Amino acid sequence: FGFFADNGSAMDTDPLHYVRNRLAADAGNLRRVAEETGITYDTVLRIRNGEGDPGYSKVRTLADYYTKLDVAAIRAATAADSIN
Repeated sequence: FGFFADNGSAMDTDPLHYVRNRLAADAGNLRRVAEETGITYDTVLRIRNGEGDPGYSKVRTLADYYTKLDVAAIRAATAADSIN
């Protein structure tokens, strides 16, 4: 797993904790997250709510999804900074 802090630096963290935090922050978009990751909406909700023990592959899929979004945001911010 690769995770990034708000400042763009890599950080070590528990993947499930990272995913749950991102799902909580993304509460209004969980149906989109489910659709884009191929994980059912109900499962996404259960993971966000800490219900049960989610499978590794689901946590990995969600962590990868959010990591890609983070990397894209960092690249966009870096590109914008280089223009200014």
